[in-house]
Amino acid sequence: MQHTTVRFVHASDLHLERPVGGLSEAPDHLRQVLVDAPYLAAQRVFDCAVAEAVDFVVLAGDVVDAARAGARAVAFLDEQFGRLAQHGIRVYWAGGNAEQPEQWSDMFQAWPNVHLFPAGQVERLVHRRGDTAVACLSGTSRRKGQPVRLAQFGPDPDGLPSIGVLYGCPAAPAVLRRGLCYLALGGRHQRGDLPMTEQPPTAASGTNGQRQRAAQSEKQDHRGKPSRNFKTQPSMAQRLAVLAHFPGTPQGRCAEHLGPHGCTLVETDGQRTHTRFIPTDAVRWIDARLTIDETATRQRLEELLREQVQAMRR
Repeated sequence: MQHTTVRFVHASDLHLERPVGGLSEAPDHLRQVLVDAPYLAAQRVFDCAVAEAVDFVVLAGDVVDAARAGARAVAFLDEQFGRLAQHGIRVYWAGGNAEQPEQWSDMFQAWPNVHLFPAGQVERLVHRRGDTAVACLSGTSRRKGQPVRLAQFGPDPDGLPSIGVLYGCPAAPAVLRRGLCYLALGGRHQRGDLPMTEQPPTAASGTNGQRQRAAQSEKQDHRGKPSRNFKTQPSMAQRLAVLAHFPGTPQGRCAEHLGPHGCTLVETDGQRTHTRFIPTDAVRWIDARLTIDETATRQRLEELLREQVQAMRR
């Protein structure tokens, strides 16, 4: 059975409540940019969804801690979700560590195009383009201390492209056997694919020692350091058949978050899946090194620094 190709934006870890940090002293002309960067990056995620005329947006956790972000974040999401609704774009949101569903219950009544997956169980629903069913999504929000039952994920009985939405790091082979064509993951600040052939231990499975090591690995990854089980640069063959993917945060927050950050544009027909990285960051961290002769003057050093800055801006 041949199905229509479905296109969507996959984003996670927007963390609207966290400005860019890591600087001992910020120049005056950059202070407001550092504060606004998470919002500028998030807006570019939604801009991408509109520009690419996608079917829907998947938010895989840690969008915002409402208690810490305040009214600005709520107003921002209200504006962006409203804009997506005007273009007929739905949002499927799986809560992570930052979100607390009870904080959002009233707001979701005002966002008819936004669906929050429940915590503690996997919910399956069908996305329609008009009257035509084009994709099946299975998702769950994170509930601390409660393991995710991967057996609850599965393929659509009618053969629609099946997409899973999950916060955290599952065992990839178990998900592969569930018949999903794409698993939208969240909870990592660095972009990358989860290898399909390895079984990284998770906090929800394995021995006590494995769970402790997995929890420590997840903490390190959340600060921006990939674990040994996490591929950050998959081959082209892997890109054409991505199973489990972390888009990373749209905006790097500290010097450990080097390089471009953004969201992922996904296109799948259930058999082949293509992904494209869309940069969204307003502030980018770059590790630059400058070699000078010990006899160089201060004037020469300043010239070299200016040249380095100009080169990075190109």
